Amino acid sequence: MQQQQQLNSRIHELEQQHQDYVHQQQNLISAIAEICVSPMQEIEALQILIYRGEGECRRERAIGVGQTKSGFKNDYRTNQKTHFK
Repeated sequence: MQQQQQLNSRIHELEQQHQDYVHQQQNLISAIAEICVSPMQEIEALQILIYRGEGECRRERAIGVGQTKSGFKNDYRTNQKTHFK
């Protein structure tokens, strides 16, 4: 029962982080549109934003795969490995 509550709490936390991220990206896109002087410049800026996001996703996925294979996950708050299998 306690594990289920912890899982639900973690899911809620991740959903909130995702919503915060989406909001930040929407603000960033609006800011890009305001600064750019031409549609082409705006497209280039958005492409850079997309490429950076893709790189970050790949990096996060690689970290997650490494944690799954090792049976450990790194607690980002304490920087300690925790066995999760």
